Amino acid sequence: MGINWVGVRQGIESGRAAKQRKEDSEYRARQEARLEEQFQESRVAARLKAISDYSTFRGSRDGGKGGLTNDITKVNLLKSINSFLPRDSEIAIKLSHADNKTLGQALEIINKGREDAKKRGQSFTPEIAENLFDEVYQTTVVKESTFDPIKFAEEMNISLEEDYLPGVTWAEYLQQYTEPKSISATQIIPNVQLEPLSPTERNQYRGMYKSKLLDILSDIKNDINTKLSNEITVDQTYIQSVDEALGAIKNNESFGPAIRLIGPEVAINMVEQDPRTRPYINDYIGNGAFTFTDDALGQELVSRALRVGVLGVGDKIMVGNDKIKITEEMLSAAKGG
Repeated sequence: MGINWVGVRQGIESGRAAKQRKEDSEYRARQEARLEEQFQESRVAARLKAISDYSTFRGSRDGGKGGLTNDITKVNLLKSINSFLPRDSEIAIKLSHADNKTLGQALEIINKGREDAKKRGQSFTPEIAENLFDEVYQTTVVKESTFDPIKFAEEMNISLEEDYLPGVTWAEYLQQYTEPKSISATQIIPNVQLEPLSPTERNQYRGMYKSKLLDILSDIKNDINTKLSNEITVDQTYIQSVDEALGAIKNNESFGPAIRLIGPEVAINMVEQDPRTRPYINDYIGNGAFTFTDDALGQELVSRALRVGVLGVGDKIMVGNDKIKITEEMLSAAKGG
C-alpha cells in the first residue's frame, strides 16, 4: 500500500499551522499582558506624581533644587549683607534663615540705600543700613498630610505589603506622603521713603499683576489637563472656577474670580517687592474679596497681608466659609503688638 504523501503533507502543514497559531496566541497574550502592565505602571506613576505635587507646598521658593549651588549663593549673599550691618545685628540673625530670593531683596534694599546716601553726600554706616529694615518676620508653618495610603492602595489595586522596590514595601515607600510638611518663610518690611507711582507705572504694575495671575491660572489648567489625561478625577466645580477666572481676565472683565481662586500671594509679593504699590493695590483687587484657607498656612497669609498693607482695618475677607472683618486687634497681633 502506497503512502498518501498528499495527506502527510497536509497533516504536516496543518500541524505547522496549529503550532504557529499557538505561538501567535501566546505572543499576543504576552504582549497584552505587557501592555496591561505598562498601563498599570503609568497609572501608578501618574498617581504618585499627583500625590507628590499635592503633598508639597507650591509656595516653596528654592524647591530643594540645585542644593550645592543654592548653598554657595546663600553664603555669598549673607556675607554681602552682613558686611553692611552692625555686628550682632538682629536683622542679620533673622535673615540667616531666609531663602535666596528674600536675601536678594534684602541686598537690593541695602544697595538702594547706599545709592541714596551717596546722592546726599552722606556716609553709609552700619546703623543706616539696619534702619533700612522696619522689620523682618520669620515664620514656620506645619501642614498635616491628608494622604491615605490604604485608599491609594485600593484605587491602584496594589498590596501595601508587596515590594515597590526590592526590599522596600509599598507601605514603607508611601510613608513619606503621610508625614506633616513644613515650610519656613521670611518677610522683609522695608523702612523707606515712598514716592507715589506715576500713572504709567501704575498701568505697568496692573499689567504685571494681570500677567502673574494668568501665569498661575495657566499652570493650574495644565495640571488639570495632565491629571485628566492620566485618568485622575478632578472636581468639575473646580474646573469651572478655573475656566471662569481665565475667561474673566482674558476678556478684561474682572480679577475677582482669579483672586478668589488663587488668593492674596501675588498682591503680597508685589507690595513686598515695591512698597509704592501699596496705596493702589485695591485698584488691582477690584471687588474680589480674598479667600484664605482655615488653617495655619491661611492664618500666616492673613498676617503677611496685614503686615505689608495689602489688608487694612475694615477690609472683609473669607476664611474658609466665614466672612471676617479686619480689626485693629488683628492688625496689632500680625505686627507683633
